[in-house]
Amino acid sequence: MVAFLMELPRHDARAGAVVSLLVHAALITGAVVATIQTHVLPASLRPAVRLVWMVPPPRAPVAPLPGLGSVPAPVPPPLITPQTVPTAIPAPAAAPFDPSRFGIESTDPAASVRTTPDTVPAGEVYADRRVEQPPELINHPAAHFPDVLRQAGIGGRAVVEAVIDTTGHAEPGSMTVLDATNALFEAPARAVVAGSVYRPGRIGGHPVRVRIRVAVVFRLEGGDARM
Repeated sequence: MVAFLMELPRHDARAGAVVSLLVHAALITGAVVATIQTHVLPASLRPAVRLVWMVPPPRAPVAPLPGLGSVPAPVPPPLITPQTVPTAIPAPAAAPFDPSRFGIESTDPAASVRTTPDTVPAGEVYADRRVEQPPELINHPAAHFPDVLRQAGIGGRAVVEAVIDTTGHAEPGSMTVLDATNALFEAPARAVVAGSVYRPGRIGGHPVRVRIRVAVVFRLEGGDARM
């Protein structure tokens, strides 16, 4: 067929090419039209879609616990407003402020002593910062260095709080160990403070009971304790 077309005259070959192009275009157009056409079913043949809505069953009421009734809501108390607003400022208290009542140690020397020799309460315990003359150590016994700690080469210290009475001795029931580097130092430290002699604290020349803290240091030299 190719050979036949090649033998045709030139004008016949052009006409055949145009006819072939038209025929192919018609075939392609028919195929496209046939493809894009959709088949629509009539309404009588369409499948029905059924929607089902499930209604939850009603919840049964919760029965109250036996023995418990309904608790009424708390009613706030009524707000009472004064008829007249006070404008007068009350006068300050006549008594001086005592910081020791609130756990405050005053650093003012003039305010550290608030009593006179004639008004020193008997039996009251003062802090060492609130007296004119705090207790002064005169003599103390040698402490027993625990043998276990001495052999191990361990030194340390213990802090003892005690009340020094008016005779310059520590009251036995007032001694408390506040801190110790080793529990074995507590008993020897108590013994040192209990056997020590102090010059008692004074207010206006009168001896008073004073609470102090004593640090007993245990050194390995000589096996005694230094305060």
